[in-house]
Amino acid sequence: MTLPAAYELSVVIPAYNEETIICQTVQAITDDLAARGITHEILVVDDGSTDHTKEQVQGLVGRMGSHLRLVQTHHQGKGGAVRSGVLAARGAFILFMDADHSTRIEE
Repeated sequence: MTLPAAYELSVVIPAYNEETIICQTVQAITDDLAARGITHEILVVDDGSTDHTKEQVQGLVGRMGSHLRLVQTHHQGKGGAVRSGVLAARGAFILFMDADHSTRIEE
């Protein structure tokens, strides 16, 4: 038996040492999807960062609530981080995005 999806969209963001930009990226994605009325979750996959990426995301989780999740892994590379995020996703559709938001959510 397959359970129904909890969200329309899961956004998976692998992150390795992204403390300076992760908050802006998550906020931009949240604002855009909320404006579109899309139920969503954002999964930031901390790929064993050695900076304060994890703490930055934890602070956001405290402010933004349950639609933002931090998935922590040991350093396994971008592909492994994406895989971990996809496996943890609960959306009907899954979108992978880079932490630097090089391809904007609006696109």
